[in-house]
Amino acid sequence: MQPRAATLEMADNLAAATAEKGAARRPIMLFFTQPGCAFCERARRQYIRPLAATPEWSARTRAVEVSRAQKLRGFDGVEATGAEIARRYGVRVYPTVVFVDAGGGALAAPLEGFTVPDFYGAYLEERLQQATARLRGK
Repeated sequence: MQPRAATLEMADNLAAATAEKGAARRPIMLFFTQPGCAFCERARRQYIRPLAATPEWSARTRAVEVSRAQKLRGFDGVEATGAEIARRYGVRVYPTVVFVDAGGGALAAPLEGFTVPDFYGAYLEERLQQATARLRGK
């Protein structure tokens, strides 16, 4: 049984996610979602929340709700909506998981959609490993 987190922190200041000790050597995971998205909720409940509940990922996993109302600070410190942040990463489908470094640079191919739930965990793990390897190889 996977650990469960009560909530998944919504992003409000992406630059703050890099303040954690050792953040420069570990990827940050951004979970892009939309209100009312059933696939987003399923991915969140079954994979993203349990991962965010682990000590390794709890401080480095953030949800970005793509709506016009949500404002947050990007890695550059500039305030933007979730939709604007999503466009910066080329997000077109939901859910999408993006793995970035402390400056917001992409480290692995985004994990787009939730079309094959049986393999989602394996795809997520593969991207996590790619992002971590790329970051440590810098």
